[in-house]
Amino acid sequence: MEPLVLWIAVFGAVMGIWQLCILRGVNYISRPFLCAGYFLAGSVIALFLFRNSVPVFLTRGIGGYSFGLLALFFIVAAALYAAAPLFPQHKTGFKRFPLEFNLSMEPQYLFSKSFDILFQQIMISIMISLLLEAGLSPFRLIVAYIFVFGIIHLPLLWAENYFWGSYYATLAMLSALVFPLIMVNYGAIYSYLIHWIFYLATTFLYLWSPAFVRFAQAQTRD
Repeated sequence: MEPLVLWIAVFGAVMGIWQLCILRGVNYISRPFLCAGYFLAGSVIALFLFRNSVPVFLTRGIGGYSFGLLALFFIVAAALYAAAPLFPQHKTGFKRFPLEFNLSMEPQYLFSKSFDILFQQIMISIMISLLLEAGLSPFRLIVAYIFVFGIIHLPLLWAENYFWGSYYATLAMLSALVFPLIMVNYGAIYSYLIHWIFYLATTFLYLWSPAFVRFAQAQTRD
C-alpha cells in the first residue's frame, strides 16, 4: 500500500498548499490564472509520479458526445452566473461565508475551479486504480475510498467553518458510491461533469432554499 501513502501525500500537499494560498488572499477569484496553472501543474506531476498506475478509464468516454455535454454544462452555468443578481441570497451569501467561493458566482470561479476539479478527478481515478491493483473487491474498494477521503477532508473542519467542512467531507465520502462506478464503466470525463454539477447544485441550493440558508447560518453563528 506504499503507493497509496504517496497518493495521500501528493493530494494532501497540493490541496494543503492551496489552502495556505487562500489564507494569504490568493484564490480562485483573485488569481484565476495562477490557480489554473497551479492545479494543472499538480495534475502533470501526479500523472508522472503514478505513470505506471494511470487507469485506462481516465480517457474512456472522451469524444464528441461527452465534450458536448461539458460545453452544455458551462453554457448553462455561465447563464445562471450572469443571472446571479436576480437571487436574493447572492450578495449576502459570499459575505457571510467568504471561503465558499462558489457562492460568489464570479465567472473567474468557473474558469479556475475547472482545473481544481481536473486535478481531483485525476487523483481519484489513480486512487481507484491503486485499490483495484491491490485486489480489493468492489465493497472493500468503496470502504477504502470512504476511509481515505474521510481522512484527507478532515482538515476542512478547521480550514473552513464547521458546517461547510462537514458538508464537503460528508459528500466527498458519499461520492464513493458514485465516482468509482461512473469512472470504471463510462470514463472519468463523466465523473468530472458530475463533480462540477455538485458545486453548481450547492450554489443554487443556498440561493434557492431558505431552509438550507438558515441551517448553514445557525451552525456557524458566532
